[in-house]
Amino acid sequence: HVKYKTLMYKIQAKHVDFVVCDNDMQIKVIIELDDNSHYQKKRMERDSFVDSILQSVGYRVIHTKYIENDILDFS
Repeated sequence: HVKYKTLMYKIQAKHVDFVVCDNDMQIKVIIELDDNSHYQKKRMERDSFVDSILQSVGYRVIHTKYIENDILDFS
């Protein structure tokens, strides 16, 4: 139980910028907008941690500085 609580405390305050869902509200992709703060060591560690959690449960994560027309190409 202690390990579970420790892990929950590490992830409970994390958030992402956008979650794109289909018509059935199934998550298609998670988008993180990366400004210059994302190149700082602590932020890079945070991003890596959050990405690994999200990807481990099957989500696709996109990091980008800009949202362009083709970013949501799901093919």
